[in-house]
Amino acid sequence: MRKICLLLALGIILSVSGCSKGQAAKETTKEEEAEETKEEEAETVKRRLEIYSAEDSNTILATIEDQEIVNKLMDDSGWTDVEKAPEGLEPEYGIVVWQEKKVNYKQPEGTEPEFEIIETITTFKDSDYIEKVYSQNAVKNIMIPISSVGYYYTVPEEFFEFLQDALK
Repeated sequence: MRKICLLLALGIILSVSGCSKGQAAKETTKEEEAEETKEEEAETVKRRLEIYSAEDSNTILATIEDQEIVNKLMDDSGWTDVEKAPEGLEPEYGIVVWQEKKVNYKQPEGTEPEFEIIETITTFKDSDYIEKVYSQNAVKNIMIPISSVGYYYTVPEEFFEFLQDALK
């Protein structure tokens, strides 16, 4: 009988302490949530896109720094990896992807962050194929063979819609 009472008391104590823990976790203030959001934004890597015409790679058609648009364009969830693009495709746009350099020390406030090229994307006229070429800066301290830095993908129509909206 004594064992049953002890097990029952232990069960009640564990269930009550577990309930209060869940309730405490739900009680986060708006200030804490805002602080967490700021920390998450600080941890995300900032990227910038420069869009060029394939015919004239010296003239920038658009620069995109809005991270929401950059993330939509770079969302590769609908992309399909293909071994090789068909012959005879004509390049239309070149997209250079810049990423903020992460350094081990803090930069003084007010200084502009440094960016480095991590990849170049080429779109083709009247085609859903793109070519993505990774820069040597994308992977530090590893020698990447030239044959393994370029990949072809087919992308959904949404990618081209976002691209055309960005060029307007």
